[in-house]
Amino acid sequence: SKILIRPYSLIQKSFIITFLCQIGVCPILLYHFYEVSISSFIMNLLFVPLFSFIILPINVIFLILCATVPSLANILFIFYEPLRNMLTQIILFFSNIPFQLWNPGRPSLELLVLAFLGVFWTFIILEKNKKFKKMFMSLGIPILLIEFSPYLNSSLDISFLDVGQGDSTVIQMPHEKGVILIDSGGLLRFDQENWKKTQSPFEIGRNVVVPFLKGKGISKIDTFVWTHADSDHIEGAEEIIEEMRITEIHLTPGILKEAALIEALQAAKEKNILIKEQMARRDWSVGETKLRYLSPIDTHYEGNNDSLVLLLEHKGFRALFTGDLEEEGEEYVLRSSQSFIQDIHLLKAGHHGSKTSSSQRFIEFLNPQLTIFSAGKNNRYGHPHKEVLMRFDELSLITRSTAEEGTITIQFENGNIFIDSSSHKKN
Repeated sequence: SKILIRPYSLIQKSFIITFLCQIGVCPILLYHFYEVSISSFIMNLLFVPLFSFIILPINVIFLILCATVPSLANILFIFYEPLRNMLTQIILFFSNIPFQLWNPGRPSLELLVLAFLGVFWTFIILEKNKKFKKMFMSLGIPILLIEFSPYLNSSLDISFLDVGQGDSTVIQMPHEKGVILIDSGGLLRFDQENWKKTQSPFEIGRNVVVPFLKGKGISKIDTFVWTHADSDHIEGAEEIIEEMRITEIHLTPGILKEAALIEALQAAKEKNILIKEQMARRDWSVGETKLRYLSPIDTHYEGNNDSLVLLLEHKGFRALFTGDLEEEGEEYVLRSSQSFIQDIHLLKAGHHGSKTSSSQRFIEFLNPQLTIFSAGKNNRYGHPHKEVLMRFDELSLITRSTAEEGTITIQFENGNIFIDSSSHKKN
C-alpha cells in the first residue's frame, strides 16, 4: 500500500501493479507450469484493462441479449466475432515471439523457498524506497540459481516416459551438454463412430512429452530419433516439433513416404530442421558420451526389424535402445555387434515386451542389469507378455515397466545407477 499511494501517473501505477503481481506469482508459475512469459510484464499493461473494462462487459451484455433479444444479438455478433477472432490472432502472434518464454524447468523446493524470499525482500526494498541495485540482487540471485542449477547436474539421466502403449525416451547429458529424444509416443487410433470422436483429441506429444521436457527445463532437443514409422512411436512428433526447438532428426532409411510421418515431416520442413537417414555403424559423441547405431543395415524399410537401434556408452555405462526390434532383428544385432552389447547395464526391451521380441538368446547374451518395458497399463496386447517376463525371471534379470510404475528415470553418476519412478524410488 505504501508503494501504491505514491503520486505516480496512471501508466506508472499500472506498470508497478503488474510488476508486483508478476513477481509475486512467478515462483508458483515456475513450479506448476515450468516457464514464465517475459513479454507478459508489458502485454498485461494492455490486456488486463482491455479484458476487464471492455471485453468482459461486452460479453455480459451479449449474454443478456442472447436470452432477451436473440435477433439483435445475432446482428451484433456479425460485427463482434471478426474483432474477437482478430484479437485472438494478435494474442497468438505475441505468444509465438521467439525467446520470450523463460523455461528453467520446475525448481526444487529449496530454490522455490529462495525465490519467495527474494520476492519478499524485493517488496521490502520497494516499500522503503531503497536503491534499485539491491532489488536487482534480491531478484537476480534466485533467478541465476534457478537458471544455472541444471548445469551443476553431473549425472546422465535417461527417462522412459509414461506415454501409454507407445515409446518415448529422453536422454539428458551431464551438465546440460545435450538432449536426445527417442520417439514421441502416440496413439493407435482405430475407426470410431462419429459421435464417439472428440473435437479436441488427446495428444501425447503436446500433453505428455512436451510438459515433461519443460518440467526438466528443456527447450531444445539436439537429436530427435524416429526409430520407425509406427504411430505409437511417432504420432506425437508433430506436436513436439511445434513446441520445441530441434536441431536435427534422425530416422531409419526408407520411411520418408510412410503415411504416419507425413504431417510431422511437413512440420519439420517448415521449421527448417535437418533430417538425416541413419544406418548401422554411424556414430557421434556428445562430451564424454558416445552414441552408435547398430541397425538397420540396408535402406529397404520393412517394419519393426528395421528400427533404428541406438547404443549409448558413458564412462563404462552402456544402454541399448531397440525400438520395436523383434527376434529377426535381434539376431542381426547379435551377429554384427557382439563386442559392444555383452553384459550391458540398461536395455529398453524391443516392441513393448511382445513375445516376438526379447528372444532367449538375445537377453542371455546381453545379460542386462536392468530392462525397461514401455507399455500401457492394461493394454489390449498384453504387453509385456508373460512368456517374455518369464525369460527374464528365469535368468534372474531385473525388469521394470512404465505400465506399472509410470515414467521411469535412470541416473548414472560416479559409477552408480539409481532408479526413480513416478510411483516410488529404488536404488
